[in-house]
Amino acid sequence: MTTLTSGATFVAALRRSNDIRLCAYTLSPGRVLDALVEAAERGARVCVRLAADPYGGDGIVRSNLAAIARLVDAGADAASASGSRLHLKAAIVDDVAYFDDRNWPSRGNDTVVRDDAVRDVSAVRAVFAGCRPPPDARVALEKRAALAREVLVIDQARRGESIIVSTESFGAGNGVYAALGRAARRGAHVRVLVNAAIARENPAERRAIAALQREGISIRAGSSSEKFAVTGGRVWVGSANATVDVARQLDWGVALSDPRVACRERRAFEMRWAKSGSM
Repeated sequence: MTTLTSGATFVAALRRSNDIRLCAYTLSPGRVLDALVEAAERGARVCVRLAADPYGGDGIVRSNLAAIARLVDAGADAASASGSRLHLKAAIVDDVAYFDDRNWPSRGNDTVVRDDAVRDVSAVRAVFAGCRPPPDARVALEKRAALAREVLVIDQARRGESIIVSTESFGAGNGVYAALGRAARRGAHVRVLVNAAIARENPAERRAIAALQREGISIRAGSSSEKFAVTGGRVWVGSANATVDVARQLDWGVALSDPRVACRERRAFEMRWAKSGSM
């Protein structure tokens, strides 16, 4: 079963588990890192991989190296790794998979998905082993497939219906961009929330945003790094940004028909929207 859970529940699972495998782009000091260190110290098998060359400069690199050093001192198998796999914020805790739309932060509105379906857990294990994910997993584990599921959610909105999308970075070279334009042209009410710092640094992103604004789409920029889309009771959540849909980049994304999840994401969106500025 694939369900929405919380960061606190994920940390509680880490504290009682015997076998943990986790990857992330970066892992900051806080409750998740503390729980991983504690698990390793009590003898659990802990394997962690963090990005060797993350976007964002030397500060993130130093933070990752410091986290790895702490974990190794505690007895964990921890290391940095290069390549696209580290954009997949995923973990296997005993026989349950967890996914985060950010990087396992200590606080904030990150979305954590729990998945105990055998085929999905096996798919994550395959990815961690360096294999391509199987195509039949409920949670997509490659960026192109993840964004394709987001497109399906957006394409369900009809005239007069609302679509909200949150993405950390944004661009024109993906199916989500095209789907948002289609939705606006058929009369849906579309709002998109992007990250202001990234948009300021990226002229191509600003051009893509301007093109959608000419279609009548409302776009604001704030501090969010969440990734989700909601229309009606249908919601997509994932780690994949609406940027170029690289075929084999590892990212996750899942579509859920759950009004409770949709309501949660709407509340998070409206809070961010109210605090964000126009583009």
